[in-house]
Amino acid sequence: MLGIRDLDRLTHLGLPDSTTDADLAQVKNASHLHSLWLNRTKVTGTGLIHLKGLNELRVLWLEETPITDAGLIHIKDLHGLEELRLTNTNITDAGLVHLKDLKRLERLYLTGTNVTPAGVRDLQAALPATTILGP
Repeated sequence: MLGIRDLDRLTHLGLPDSTTDADLAQVKNASHLHSLWLNRTKVTGTGLIHLKGLNELRVLWLEETPITDAGLIHIKDLHGLEELRLTNTNITDAGLVHLKDLKRLERLYLTGTNVTPAGVRDLQAALPATTILGP
């Protein structure tokens, strides 16, 4: 348990390395959250389901987490995202399909993933205004 108070008032939240999918369940009550940093946590793609409904979320960092392509389906409806960091994860071209409707995305970080240049080109065609940094 994270034991964070007043989640409904938080706008920015960085969680410790020990954070798990079960801990992330508490974040679903942070309805005004703008930025969420989950770098190096134990959060998996399954845990990302708890982000559903965080409609004010603009920044999501998932660097060096054990997420995979399947987990990205849980963030495909976060249409307010402006920055997404997937650096050093196991994401491949197959996962990028879940990002194609994130039209407000300004920056996407894919360095250290298994994404190919062809996958980036395909995503860039769907998101021409997005700066994609990586492979």
